[in-house]
Amino acid sequence: MDRGKIPKAVKSVRKDLSEWLWHLVRRDNDPKKTIRKIVTERTIRGGQDMLTKETVICFSEAPLRELINQNPVLSQNGYTRLSLFGIGFRKSWVYERRGRPVIYQPNSELSLLPQESIWRHVEFDLSKPVDYTWQREWRIKANELKFSLSDAIVLVEDTYGLENILWKIHVDVDAKRGEVSWYAGVFKEFDFIPSEFADIEDDRSIEVCISEDYDDAIAEDDYDKLDIIGP
Repeated sequence: MDRGKIPKAVKSVRKDLSEWLWHLVRRDNDPKKTIRKIVTERTIRGGQDMLTKETVICFSEAPLRELINQNPVLSQNGYTRLSLFGIGFRKSWVYERRGRPVIYQPNSELSLLPQESIWRHVEFDLSKPVDYTWQREWRIKANELKFSLSDAIVLVEDTYGLENILWKIHVDVDAKRGEVSWYAGVFKEFDFIPSEFADIEDDRSIEVCISEDYDDAIAEDDYDKLDIIGP
């Protein structure tokens, strides 16, 4: 039996598995402002775990389709975290930076972990009940994570107010025989997925969104909100 072939074969038929990890910003603290800051600085800041006091950066390995599906439920229940604004990375990219799945277990078993691994602990105790397994969490132990936008997909619930960081207008001038012609085109600054209209079903849908042939349209009425790059 070639065990190396099994994961690939299984992923081709299971919709609960994905090659992407998503760092989602909080929904209660101006998520558009937060995602703008992350994209501008190319940096994700870590947060302190309340129990272990370790500084970590969190991700979800839940498929994007399921994150989109759960969003109305979280909103209706007043959940303050996990908006649909965030940054996605391939799982291999996070793994190379020592990102790992968390260890779900009762707090009483925290002492069983080596000191260097306690940052991966997340409470799981159905006798209380406490169950965070639905978040499918991964973590990196770090104060901050630097990234290039070529490594990432930016996830936005909607594009309103973010036009000037998502797109740029490039303007060229062509002067011939005393006549000047202007040419302008709208270009994405980086790969992004607007969940309000993107049709995401699985990882193949994500690959379509980031392909060179995929074009995110923007209404001409919004051109005045964009930054213009001249010749």
